[in-house]
Amino acid sequence: MLCGLYGGELVQPLPPIARRAIGIIGSYVGNLQQPKEVVALAKKKKRKPTPVTLRALDEVNETLEGLKAGKVLGRVVLDFEAAE
Repeated sequence: MLCGLYGGELVQPLPPIARRAIGIIGSYVGNLQQPKEVVALAKKKKRKPTPVTLRALDEVNETLEGLKAGKVLGRVVLDFEAAE
């Protein structure tokens, strides 16, 4: 986690990013106190996990419509193998 725009660089091998499903996201907003508060909540188990729903590939159109309408809570994973 980085806070602020102080320059420098990040050197990261690519294979661990894919193997561990790591995401690298940048943001211009916020301050150091905010991530400290989020980490404190996580340590106290106050943060609920993001809901993940598994759907068959043939439900892709309904899933996209639900996303557009703001009716999808959390993440949806499409199961390509269930469609075979």
